[in-house]
Amino acid sequence: MTRIVSGNFETLERAEEAVKELHSAGFSAEQINLFFNPPPGQHGAFPIGGDEHADPEARGAEKKTLTGAAIGAGIGMLAGAVAGPIGAAAGAAVGGYTGSLAGTLNGLGNEGEQERRREAGVIVAVRADSQPESDVVALLERSGAQPVESLDGEWRGGEWSDYDAVETPQRAGSEEAPRVVYRVFPGGHGRWNVFEGDMGKLLSEFPERHEALDYAESLARLKSAAVIEVYRAGGILESSRAYSSNDRYGMKSP
Repeated sequence: MTRIVSGNFETLERAEEAVKELHSAGFSAEQINLFFNPPPGQHGAFPIGGDEHADPEARGAEKKTLTGAAIGAGIGMLAGAVAGPIGAAAGAAVGGYTGSLAGTLNGLGNEGEQERRREAGVIVAVRADSQPESDVVALLERSGAQPVESLDGEWRGGEWSDYDAVETPQRAGSEEAPRVVYRVFPGGHGRWNVFEGDMGKLLSEFPERHEALDYAESLARLKSAAVIEVYRAGGILESSRAYSSNDRYGMKSP
């Protein structure tokens, strides 16, 4: 596992300025990953598209629309630059529309509600293993990132390879990392299902119970804090176990 610090920026311009600051601070291109995080519902987690069975409530969406338009326009201009001025103009128009929709969707949900997933925006992720983590956090915050996260993850080929767009943000400096819950349920035809969070996110299914448990455990051990819950038929909780990436865990029964 690699220590990763990331910041969410409202505009591509601010994100690129942060990348310049990181280069000036001694970070190489292989240690920096810039990418766009789509709005909720557009992450393609399900075979038919999307990542949720139901949209959150719509209150507060209008506050995010203009912010989303700025992000979308920046991405559109970047994509259109390859096709010349006409392509750039078209890209900006499409990007602006998409960004407005992204901002609107990203604003969905109750204000004041605890964060359940990462917001749409331009992400700058840094492999923070060559310099003090606190210095990277401070640099991203000075550059305008909000929020700034700090966590253990997989970094391959200059990219944050296990980034999960719908995971709860792990804010830098938080005393306790949010835990991920994996639920193992008996399914139809004698098979076993593994869910992440509620029943809306099916990860995989297996013919044998022990195979489902092994799979859930392999995922849980990669998280800073995770719990595996095992259920019997009828939705009865049989047992739960807490895991963490440092391989310390305990067992409790209901």
